[in-house]
Amino acid sequence: MAKIATLIAALALFLGIGLWNAIRSGPGNSEPADVVQARLAGVQMNIGKWSGQNLAVNEKQMKVAHAEAYFSRSYKENSTGQTVNVMILYGNPGDLGAHDPKVCYGTTGHELAGRYSKRNFAGTVPNEFWAARFDKPNAGSFEVLWAWGTGKNWQAPDSPRLSFAGEGRIYKIYIQHPLSGSESSGSSSKAGAEETFLSDFLNELNKELIAGKQSVN
Repeated sequence: MAKIATLIAALALFLGIGLWNAIRSGPGNSEPADVVQARLAGVQMNIGKWSGQNLAVNEKQMKVAHAEAYFSRSYKENSTGQTVNVMILYGNPGDLGAHDPKVCYGTTGHELAGRYSKRNFAGTVPNEFWAARFDKPNAGSFEVLWAWGTGKNWQAPDSPRLSFAGEGRIYKIYIQHPLSGSESSGSSSKAGAEETFLSDFLNELNKELIAGKQSVN
């Protein structure tokens, strides 16, 4: 009897793993990585008063992050010198949904200041992000925003791995910008001129992802 119970438990575990793997590689957004890479490269380099510059990417880190396609760019406001760094990853929801900024920035000596919060940005589609402030002694403070999506909108679910379990591939976006002295001493809810940039950038990004996808369908 015990052997039968053990066999049933093992079978249930085997089926559960198989079901989870099937969900992870579901029929959703699973475009070829080279197609997505070309689409990300098509995002405008200059957006309003902000000028973009591609950032070097560590290929080994991209492999560790399981990114099949990626975008890494810095945007600078021409008159004020303010900067915003943007990174976008494309890959399996099981992999991209597992990374937490606390782990990434913690390895570089930065400490989370306060709790995570959620932010919404105006745009042509809904855009909801997680937001957090990180501090490092003698190195200033910065805010990080992050979200996941399929190219239709950006979401900040509590459990992205479950929320996107039915998708074959998803995008994850990180947005980082330094905080001024007044902002770093208080809440991270103020972003100054970055608010306008992010709304404009997200409109441009979503247009490229959605329009690009429609053009190949």
